[in-house]
Amino acid sequence: MAIVGERMPGRSRVTLTGWKFLLVSLFLASPITAAHAAHAVGPAGQDGGDWAKLLRSVQGASRQVGIQVVSLTDRRVVFEHQSHQRLIPASLLKLLTSYAALKQLGPYHHFTTEVWSRSSVRDGVLPGDIWVKGTGDPYLVPEKLYLLAQKIRERGIRRIDGGIGIDNDYFNPRVGTLCLDGQCDRSYNPVIAATSLNFNTVTLHFLPAGRAGGAILADVFPHGDYALVDNQTGAAGSKPADPGIAVHSAGVTSDGRERYGVTGHLATQSDEDLEIRVNANDPANLFGRSFKTMLSEMGVEVRGSAVASGTVPGDARKITEYTSPPLKDVLHGLNRFSNNFMAEMLLRVLGAEVKGPPGSAEKGAAVVGETLAALGVPAAELELEGGSGLSRRCRVTVHALCSVLVAAYQDPAIAPEFLASLATGGEEGTLRRRGESLSKASLIRGKTGSLRDVVGFAGYVSNPVAGPLAVVVLLNDVHQPGEAKATIDRFLSELAESPRPRRQ
Repeated sequence: MAIVGERMPGRSRVTLTGWKFLLVSLFLASPITAAHAAHAVGPAGQDGGDWAKLLRSVQGASRQVGIQVVSLTDRRVVFEHQSHQRLIPASLLKLLTSYAALKQLGPYHHFTTEVWSRSSVRDGVLPGDIWVKGTGDPYLVPEKLYLLAQKIRERGIRRIDGGIGIDNDYFNPRVGTLCLDGQCDRSYNPVIAATSLNFNTVTLHFLPAGRAGGAILADVFPHGDYALVDNQTGAAGSKPADPGIAVHSAGVTSDGRERYGVTGHLATQSDEDLEIRVNANDPANLFGRSFKTMLSEMGVEVRGSAVASGTVPGDARKITEYTSPPLKDVLHGLNRFSNNFMAEMLLRVLGAEVKGPPGSAEKGAAVVGETLAALGVPAAELELEGGSGLSRRCRVTVHALCSVLVAAYQDPAIAPEFLASLATGGEEGTLRRRGESLSKASLIRGKTGSLRDVVGFAGYVSNPVAGPLAVVVLLNDVHQPGEAKATIDRFLSELAESPRPRRQ
């Protein structure tokens, strides 16, 4: 159920104590007052023109602008513009999902993937089927699943006479899809299931052929027989006019495999291999067929040929389980690399854990809304759909986003994990390529967001001179995306560079 409220009128205010509130350390080195986040601000000072100039530059690249800058030293709003106007947040929404998960589940929440059977092991043989039931692990990649296969072997099992069943009942619907732009094969449009492997994607690895006109070699990952690849690629000489490879799903076969058509050309003299990730539209068969291969590589033969999708039988017993790393480690990949699949999985886990299984996007959105309500964010400032920001029907105010930044920073139970999940300017993550356009890039840490006409940043800015700032800049109806990003970078750079002292 979406959380919807009436639109609140926006406002523009310029206030100031100059560029004085800068971060000594993003990791709680500066004290934070316990006062409620301030909405009242003092009269504009002599630096008000600087803020107005920056605001005009941002407005030059888009028609809707929301900004809020909050001092984390005394929690005063030092600058804001249209901070209570609901805007499309794009991937900035992931911060709300992450915060709610840390608050509701805790940094050390683990995801389990269980193996069940109705039979007992006799002389290394397990009669009948095994069933695998997941609880929404968003980062179960093949190397992790090998650990589960190893656990089965450690139980003395060398042969399974039946097949592999996959239980996806922890989520409703059992398989969900999000498709923003009609390009549903692309991995940024996730396929969601509670028992998922490799982000429910297949990766095709291409190597340049040694001669023009020759076929390009391809490897498929995860290993197994899920993907049926119709490889029509070829080499195009040393400098093809239009190089590139395209991969498209041709649909799932009656026996649960998926056909992929591959076309295009790759230069024979290319220095780099090419990897393309595409969605798997039958998560149960991707998981089951890949797991069967892994078990075989571990010395466990699975004689059954079918992969079943259903529910663990009521009289089954748990054989073993794989326990994921803690949530705090999962968030590192979710926010730094803006992983849509992980965010949507986490939203549904929130719904299941707080509201009761099965988890759903609606239950998860309700949990996020309730978590923000505890911070004093009105329901009218949120219209939530999904956990990743892919939906254009989602609306959030910059005040709501900034409230989360402030609350996360002051909460010693989650602050280190929340801040560590964010990208750092010029380093790893979505801000890595922005290093050249950001002055003092290492002093800027946050989350970026973008859609076709949406550009945003939410995070923290620091400077050795004084105390910390929480900063949100969100632009909608952007008509110059490149200039919009550059303008935001200049805005952040000004905050990080300014030598102005704290005004008394």
